[in-house]
Amino acid sequence: MLEPTDMMTEEELVARIAWFYYNDNLTQTEIGNLLGLPRLKVSRLLEKGRQQGLIHVRIHSRFEGCMDLEHRLKAHFNLKDIRVIPDADPMGTDINHRVSVGAASMVVSHVGPEDLLAIGFGETIMATLKKFGQFYSNQASTGRFIGWRRGHLYEGHLTP
Repeated sequence: MLEPTDMMTEEELVARIAWFYYNDNLTQTEIGNLLGLPRLKVSRLLEKGRQQGLIHVRIHSRFEGCMDLEHRLKAHFNLKDIRVIPDADPMGTDINHRVSVGAASMVVSHVGPEDLLAIGFGETIMATLKKFGQFYSNQASTGRFIGWRRGHLYEGHLTP
């Protein structure tokens, strides 16, 4: 076990903890055992390191900007939940398809057993409803729908 000495500054301790956590993929419990610290202190020091700018976590994903925008919109408009979809898709997928997958995933995560879900109509809403099967796991009730798409009236019944 490494013993953090009185000579070790808090900055050095945070740096060592961050190294073990992010580079060596040790758990906070393993780091605590290694350094003779409680797991809660390891967790607090990681958070303190992030707050002080000693630790920067960079996410390399096309969703990175979306998550940042989600966070800002959620705070600004006091939203309970939000999902932002990337504007560029390397596969050239239709925007309605991409929005419908994100919307279906988000909506069904909020639908519980015994809930009744009523949704408006439109092309993207219709695509979202068709994607529910990919995410649906609750036993919520569904009902009849009516929608309009480019001059065509659609009427049907939705079931899980």
